[in-house]
Amino acid sequence: MPSPPTPIASALSPTPSSHTSPSTFCDPVDLHHLKRSAAIRCAVPTQLGGLGGDVADLSALMEALCRQSLSAALLFWSQRLAIEFLVQTGNVAVREHLLPDLLTFQRAASLPLSLNQRTIQAHDTGRGWQLSAQGLLAAHATPAGFSFVAPIEAGDLCGWGLLRSEEDGFDVHPQSLGAGTAPADTARIDLRQVFFREDEWLGGPELDQAVHPVRRALGSLGLHLAQHMARI
Repeated sequence: MPSPPTPIASALSPTPSSHTSPSTFCDPVDLHHLKRSAAIRCAVPTQLGGLGGDVADLSALMEALCRQSLSAALLFWSQRLAIEFLVQTGNVAVREHLLPDLLTFQRAASLPLSLNQRTIQAHDTGRGWQLSAQGLLAAHATPAGFSFVAPIEAGDLCGWGLLRSEEDGFDVHPQSLGAGTAPADTARIDLRQVFFREDEWLGGPELDQAVHPVRRALGSLGLHLAQHMARI
C-alpha cells in the first residue's frame, strides 16, 4: 500500500488543547484545525482538486481522527461523503460549481446521518418538484448555510439530489446527539414543500454503487460513536 501524501499524514497533528483525549468529543479548536488542514482532500482525484490516494488512506485517516476527536470525525464524515457524491456524479455542472468550495470548507455540506432511514417524497408541480420530510438528523448543519445531499424519490426516479439550506421551507433545528456529546452542528431537518429543480439531480442507484467504497472507508465512525454512547 502506498504511503499517504505528506499533507494527509500531517493533517491530524493535534492542536494543543487540554481537552484532547482518545475517543472523545473535543472543543471547537479541533474542528477549526480540521477545516484548516488538507485532510478533506484525501482520496479525491488530483484532477478535481484533491490529493489523490485511495480508500485505504481514507479509512486510516478516519480511524485516526475518531481517536482524536469525535466532533471533528463527525464533521469530516459529513463533508467528505457529500464531496464523494459530487466526485462521482454525472452532473458535471453541479460538480464544477460546488466542489471547489466544499474542498476548501468555504461551503459546509451534509447528508442524513442514517442514509437508509427514508427517501424524501417529491411532488411534481409541473415546473419542478416540491419536497417534504420530517426528522432528518444531520451533522455539519451550520447556521451560515450548507449544501444537503438528499435521498429523493421523484416519480419513477429514485436517487440523490442537492439542496441548499437557504431554500424556503428548509427548517434546521439544532439537536444534540445525546448527553455528553458536543453538537458538531447536529440538527433535525424538516422540509416543507422545498423547491427542487431537476438540474440539481445527482444520480440514481448507480451513484450509490460508485460512492459505496468511500462510504465504507468512513464507516468506523459509527463504531466509535456507539462505543462513546455506551460509556455515558
